[in-house]
Amino acid sequence: MEHKVKVDKTKIENLAETRKQRQIAESVIESFPQMNFVGKTNKGNLDYEQNNKKLKVSPQGELL
Repeated sequence: MEHKVKVDKTKIENLAETRKQRQIAESVIESFPQMNFVGKTNKGNLDYEQNNKKLKVSPQGELL
């Protein structure tokens, strides 16, 4: 599980558009390590998924 979180943090660092987005995305992955980091949407949101439930972090740091 620790390796998955470390890999996801590396991906987040590379894909985040703003510092705020990166901070919120990292806190999500630390709080919910069972969530899978899917990637970045065409609108710049960082996308997570678990059991068909989705969570997105906007470039402004908002949870969608």
